[in-house]
Amino acid sequence: MAVPQIIPHLKGWFYKTQEYFEATVEHLINQLYNGNMDGGQFIDIMDSLISGQIYDAYVQAWEDDANVLPLPDFLQGAEEQNVVEQQDFVQGLEQDVIEAAIDKTGAPTDRAALWAKLMA
Repeated sequence: MAVPQIIPHLKGWFYKTQEYFEATVEHLINQLYNGNMDGGQFIDIMDSLISGQIYDAYVQAWEDDANVLPLPDFLQGAEEQNVVEQQDFVQGLEQDVIEAAIDKTGAPTDRAALWAKLMA
């Protein structure tokens, strides 16, 4: 998302932080574990969250290097590939959360920190 030039001092405010991502993933894990959402919803939201985080990272890096949007084709391709690679892991997380719920071993919320560090 391009930040309007009239408020450049607020630029950093528009980007999702590592803490935001971690808290959101932890919340989603708990929601799935507690039966408040189904696996399809979890996967859809995680995919969207990952896509947004990665896109924001590419855009922020591009703009921080004094470039203007849109991203060039080579970066758009790299960003899309990065999203696909990360989304491949979402189904495994979903399955692990469901198995933990069935076994009543506790929600694997520690995985949220791992995802957040990866997305940082």
